[in-house]
Amino acid sequence: MKNRVCSLVFAGILLILGGLHVILPDKTLSYTERRSLARFPKVTFSSVMDGVFMQNMEKYLPDQFPAREEFRSVKSLFERLSGRLDVNDIYDADGYLASVEFGYSESAVKKSAEKLNRIRELFDGCEEAVLCVIPPKNYYMHDGVHPVPDVQGLTEILAEHTEGYGFCAIEDTLSLESYYRTDSHWRQETLDETARAICSSLGVHYVTEEFTEHRMEDFYGVYAGQSALPVKPDVLVYRSSPSVESASVTAVGSEMTSVYTPDRIGMDFYDVFLGGAVPVIEIVNESGTGDLIVVRDSFGSSLIPLLIPSFHRIMAVDLRYISSEYLERYVNDDGAALLVLLSAGILNNSEMLKIQ
Repeated sequence: MKNRVCSLVFAGILLILGGLHVILPDKTLSYTERRSLARFPKVTFSSVMDGVFMQNMEKYLPDQFPAREEFRSVKSLFERLSGRLDVNDIYDADGYLASVEFGYSESAVKKSAEKLNRIRELFDGCEEAVLCVIPPKNYYMHDGVHPVPDVQGLTEILAEHTEGYGFCAIEDTLSLESYYRTDSHWRQETLDETARAICSSLGVHYVTEEFTEHRMEDFYGVYAGQSALPVKPDVLVYRSSPSVESASVTAVGSEMTSVYTPDRIGMDFYDVFLGGAVPVIEIVNESGTGDLIVVRDSFGSSLIPLLIPSFHRIMAVDLRYISSEYLERYVNDDGAALLVLLSAGILNNSEMLKIQ
């Protein structure tokens, strides 16, 4: 009787889930994983004969499995309760999630240094150039188990193999609370001292204005989706000021016309800052003085708005999305200051930077 009951229950589960798989409509996106989900593949004679159809079905079936997100959460929660420290390569320390880091490659950082030297050559009209390394969140997470990234060691390699840069160390202006609990990025509302330190390294007075804070509730960062653990969401805050609100914005590869784009957010709330992945953005503040070129990644998206009151023109360049050979079309470096503001993760993966 026990075997019969188990068999019936098992068969019932298969029938119910199989039936739901057929009845329920397919989903197009996974907001937790921030990717498109596989759709039912087109059936053709050639795709069946050469095996492509079955390969695509193997992607489609798990992506469209009924209650897929709930099952992912149950699996991750079970792994956590069973004593695993890392779930899907994500770990928790003091309520903050981070990805497991395995250190930096000296050869990779040296390749980044070569590309940074190329950037300095491209912007040879800039008299002042500053390099700022953004530490990852787990630099501030000391759980006694996972390694702490050697940001100082990475910076020393860059200092030894780059020319024409001053360095701005910002580690002491940040803390674990400067980062979102569920995401890799830092929180804009905590970056005043960081922005001040960067301006000081550029020899520029940091202009402060009265900011108005705008809140976006229920922000689930990238680590929340990757871990699939049940976590409390963050609150994303973006800050506007008179200079920020009146600034004119021109973008290459995007139709954005303002510093913040809350009406154009997709799967990631963080895209409210400078429209997300945009190759080149020009921001003009008529009340400011001096020009600044910022070579940045996604971290720079939330810090650059704080610099707007201190400059007349800011050119934000993301070399992950545009090749350096096209920069002369969009960026004028005459008399501008240069700030290379990149995260340690990018500098450890120089192939992400499209620098010729």
